[in-house]
Amino acid sequence: MADSHALAELCRQRRWWLIEDACQAIGAGRTQPAATGQLVFVPVGAMADWTTYSFGGSKPLTCGNGGALATGVEGKFQKLKGMVDRPSDAFPLSPLQCAALLPQLSWLTRMNQIRCENATRLSELDWASVGCTAIWNDDPTDVRAPYKFPVMARDAPTRANVLQALRSRQLPCGEGFRAMHRTSDRRSDKPVPLTNAEKLSDSLLVIDHRALLSPDITERIRECLVEMR
Repeated sequence: MADSHALAELCRQRRWWLIEDACQAIGAGRTQPAATGQLVFVPVGAMADWTTYSFGGSKPLTCGNGGALATGVEGKFQKLKGMVDRPSDAFPLSPLQCAALLPQLSWLTRMNQIRCENATRLSELDWASVGCTAIWNDDPTDVRAPYKFPVMARDAPTRANVLQALRSRQLPCGEGFRAMHRTSDRRSDKPVPLTNAEKLSDSLLVIDHRALLSPDITERIRECLVEMR
């Protein structure tokens, strides 16, 4: 996870707004000592001026589509409230969407715990035997909400072979997100070569969070890796 405290301090010094994208990280955060010395949970987005959440069909919390914009700053909230009230709610979630979304909140912590437990087990598998490395940092101060389980392949052909094997077992997986090095110069400036982005684009594969809820996911992938050797 990004160091939100350092980003917030940088933005405060330069009088920037900090907008944090928590669309796939609902429930994630860090534990840190408070002024009293006790450990407290600081959720993703708590340090930002604005935080975005998504409830799209593939997200850990879902109601089909839509999302939410949150702020802890009263002045910004009142300004936003005025923008959406014209005179009725301009960007609403329907009552049916809310009815589908709200019950999921009570399950979220346990679902994230299950995903983390399975992700830890997956990280301990012998990915090296098929030319891959699992990317998972089990820092005890991080409270994780895995959206994807990332695996770095040796190269693009290796990634293709592993994805084919995983898909043959009906596991939801795919290539990593499109990297910034592929965007046009008109869309985004690139003052330095994006070599790391290019490597990730060619070699990263991800296993979807839905698979991380399956009780037999580790054994299924273990068998898959053994067959590939």
